[in-house]
Amino acid sequence: MATQNAASITAVNAGAKFSVRRVNANAAGVFEIVGAPDRNRSHYIKHMHIKGGSASDGFHLLRRACAKLGAAAQNITISDAATLKMGTGDFSIELWFRWVSGTLAAIPTLLTKLSGTEGFKLELTATGCPKFTLGDADEVAALTGTLPVTDGLWHHICVTVDRTAGPSNLITIYIDGVSHTTLTDEDVEGTADATSGDVVLTGVNSVSFALCGLGIYKALALAAATVAARFSQIRTASNSGATAPSPGMGVKFTGSETSLVCGLNMDEGESTAFYDVTGVNAGTGTSNTWDTNDGLPLGQNSLPPTIEYPAVGTFLDVAFDPPLQIGAGNPLRTLETDGSFEIQLSGFTK
Repeated sequence: MATQNAASITAVNAGAKFSVRRVNANAAGVFEIVGAPDRNRSHYIKHMHIKGGSASDGFHLLRRACAKLGAAAQNITISDAATLKMGTGDFSIELWFRWVSGTLAAIPTLLTKLSGTEGFKLELTATGCPKFTLGDADEVAALTGTLPVTDGLWHHICVTVDRTAGPSNLITIYIDGVSHTTLTDEDVEGTADATSGDVVLTGVNSVSFALCGLGIYKALALAAATVAARFSQIRTASNSGATAPSPGMGVKFTGSETSLVCGLNMDEGESTAFYDVTGVNAGTGTSNTWDTNDGLPLGQNSLPPTIEYPAVGTFLDVAFDPPLQIGAGNPLRTLETDGSFEIQLSGFTK
């Protein structure tokens, strides 16, 4: 993944009106253009000015795309790495999931990192509830949530494994920000994932589901309050009268999250590349499809998925009505080609 050049972004008068400039100099990749000014305020983008580029150069505005898996041959793979091994210590996994269609007779295994019996697995039961399994070479511990997630709505599924309190594993499943079940298990005492094993999100025949965000945290069991905040992203009453988002608005990864070792926003909308905000553990899709209108409902206003420059040196102005809200956890990112062009965003902050 390409690295953002801080010198290419300039903020002006960020307390009221603001302007943010992004210059791409032949570097393809995903870049964060602008995030929230702070926890309790948002930027509101009214105009985007574009110049430069050519017929083959352009970018995707990454807000509401999502990946879809609809067959056993479709998957997203993150290659095994030292940062993804969870043999000892705390860890957490979070995933945004939406059931699209199918029958529960074909139970999806959503995510695995297994080598034999060692590692972990997240799947759905025949009643549509998330189930998490953790194993070492000798024993396994399994925990099932109590809320079905197969109603066609976006759901936030989070699993935390806390090993710091003692020899036991304290495993908790959160669904939509709420703890649904907890297991204290003393059997899995050895290293869980001592050997190789990729992280794989896999499809299943006769079922279609959408994914929009995978986060893996090492050496951290996310606190209940943190999980709830990542689901709802409710802003406080000190927000100067601005309307707060509804619960379940969701949040994207920025790379600043504590102990995050892999953060896939899954909003690229094209190709087989899944960029990791940490720049380390990117994913690769196999036969996956994309939906550019069905990602997390982040803030106000959906964006057109793609803008291409019609010719070198042209100037284009795009207006957003209502203004595009960039609030807490909802940065605006772009998936860019390797052309040379400039983007200027203007709006206000409150």
